Amino acid sequence: ELARLTDRFALALLELGVRRGDFVAVQLPNRWEMVALMFASLRVGAVICPISPICPEDELRHRLGLTQARVCVTLPDWSGTPLAEIVTNLRDELPSLDHVLVVDGPAPAGALSFHDHFVATAREEGRADELDGLALTADEPFVVLFTSGTTGESKGVLHSQNTVHSAVRGYVDAFGLGDDWVAAVSTPLVHYSGFAQGVLAGVMLGGTVAFQDFRKNEAL
Repeated sequence: ELARLTDRFALALLELGVRRGDFVAVQLPNRWEMVALMFASLRVGAVICPISPICPEDELRHRLGLTQARVCVTLPDWSGTPLAEIVTNLRDELPSLDHVLVVDGPAPAGALSFHDHFVATAREEGRADELDGLALTADEPFVVLFTSGTTGESKGVLHSQNTVHSAVRGYVDAFGLGDDWVAAVSTPLVHYSGFAQGVLAGVMLGGTVAFQDFRKNEAL
């Protein structure tokens, strides 16, 4: 199912004009869409840029501008902050930001519905060959993880699959983990702990990852 959604999302990214080396910003809490977007970005040769929903506007502007992200996936709002409106307005300052997509709620003028574009159409049926040869190789940058920015502007740390693999490999080997591993992940998927030690470690081992998803009107 994840492979099918990866192809569907990857084809949706291509239709937005995302190409090899482009950055795809994802500003989401722990949601299933994040996982499919991780692998879809890899599938088309794009670099994913996970961003926390609590990222202040100035830092968000800095991160989107530094990466020259072509696409930003976000929420209508988070804790009273109108995220979709903020990101859409930033398009006037960020000429590289072509598309804003909004998950699970109304999209402001100038933005698109994530569900309508990414989820609703089964593009993968008969079109997966369009993705052949696009995937990133193991030593190319595939994710940028930002530092906390406590002493100045946050810095984007580029990782290849191999740099993350080496870190995760040491982690799972130290604990003697294998394909019988079942992990309950409650840390944010936009952080290394959830992104790599959670999702990627489970996929690498062929184990099971149960991450704490978020739904509106529920405690996080």
